[in-house]
Amino acid sequence: MFPSAEEKKQRNRDSQAAFRERRKEHISELENIVQEQKEKLQESKNAQASAKEEVLILKYKNSLLERILLEQGMKYRIVRKRGNSLTRHRN
Repeated sequence: MFPSAEEKKQRNRDSQAAFRERRKEHISELENIVQEQKEKLQESKNAQASAKEEVLILKYKNSLLERILLEQGMKYRIVRKRGNSLTRHRN
């Protein structure tokens, strides 16, 4: 009826082995998630750097175009819209 001491010890060993295996699998899953998140972070950093570079290029092109227009005698006034955005209108 009651399990022997040896059977109980074997059941405990089996339970511990199963627990260690589950823990190992869980840790492996977490390590995979961490690696994926690191990769996503790097992709985001790359995209941000690319966007910053594009902004600088567009600002430079914009300033060149404004300069060309000013050299051709066109005048611009700056109108402040909602927020911080600026719009230039020809007079």
